[in-house]
Amino acid sequence: MKEELENQEKEIRDKESRIHRLEILSAIYRASKFFGGILIGAGIFFLIWSIGIFFNAIDLGDANINTFLMVIFLLVGAILSIISGIFHLEKS
Repeated sequence: MKEELENQEKEIRDKESRIHRLEILSAIYRASKFFGGILIGAGIFFLIWSIGIFFNAIDLGDANINTFLMVIFLLVGAILSIISGIFHLEKS
């Protein structure tokens, strides 16, 4: 009788441990989806910004910046951010 109670208690503890692990994994999954969405949103923002600068739709004022170089860096950052966001969404 005592062994049965101990076995049942052990099974209950194992199930509680699994439930706790699943809750943590679920929170990590939701956070990964959230950050993946943020990365994609930032990538789209940088993409729009670089296209706007390239076609002179966005005026930088009197900035002494090589515009072409800035557009290249923004495009590379946008593409990498979007790819990273997609991998974040696919990973989870």
